[in-house]
Amino acid sequence: MLKEKDLTNLQQIRFPDGDTVSFEGLESILADAAENAGIPVAFGRNQIQSGSLLTKTVADCLTLYHPDHTKDYNYYLFTISRQGKYAFVEVWSGGSSTIAAAQFAKKNLLDMGMGNLDAFGKGQVVGSLIRGVTGGGFFASKSKQREEENWYTIVNDILNDVFGI
Repeated sequence: MLKEKDLTNLQQIRFPDGDTVSFEGLESILADAAENAGIPVAFGRNQIQSGSLLTKTVADCLTLYHPDHTKDYNYYLFTISRQGKYAFVEVWSGGSSTIAAAQFAKKNLLDMGMGNLDAFGKGQVVGSLIRGVTGGGFFASKSKQREEENWYTIVNDILNDVFGI
């Protein structure tokens, strides 16, 4: 189960005649678009928890991720809610890119130095360094970084083509 506070809401898409909108349909459309773009994607199901202990809500979601990078690339989530005849699909992003975290730490260390950061910034850099070194992202080549960025770009293009976002 994922926590909403750890995710970024990217977009809401509304379907005025939303009776036929389903996770299976979304998966099929996205899989076809990814195949046409020539990129690997995989799908799964999960849940997003929001609210506090007393007002907790749970929503089912479809996840889209890179099959070879389940832990070190960001992923995308899709929830469906309904009101009247409308279906609302929320698109979320989550996860933690090992390479991006390591590059963030490296940039801050080399460009600004730790002395220019507040306590929160120093904590971010140290956390990113640890995650980058243990996950291998700190020593990743520029081509690996570019490969990851390109995958996100293509997925974002697919989302734009499919949903118009």
